[in-house]
Amino acid sequence: MWLAISEVIEIDCGRNFESIGNMWLSKRFIVDNMFTSAALWGLWKLRNSLCFQNGRWKDVPNMLQRILSTILQWKLLCPEAKRQEFEQKADKMRSLVKRPGRLEN
Repeated sequence: MWLAISEVIEIDCGRNFESIGNMWLSKRFIVDNMFTSAALWGLWKLRNSLCFQNGRWKDVPNMLQRILSTILQWKLLCPEAKRQEFEQKADKMRSLVKRPGRLEN
């Protein structure tokens, strides 16, 4: 999942919490922070579903689709000056979600 988010925002993130937290300190990363926050929120909701609602893990594309849905709902929170960057990264995320899964060893 973090590999996909890193591909979309074009920043290596998700190795640890600091790799994400460092971006939160700068307003330069507003759009990137929206994407990483949506990913963290998606993980939290997945955890709650697994722990408390007897949910089941499906696959990474399903998780990415949930993250994309959250991002699109948060579009109103994006400043107007950053809206074009947001749209470009959301489009990139859409194409990534539609891409066939990778074969694993």
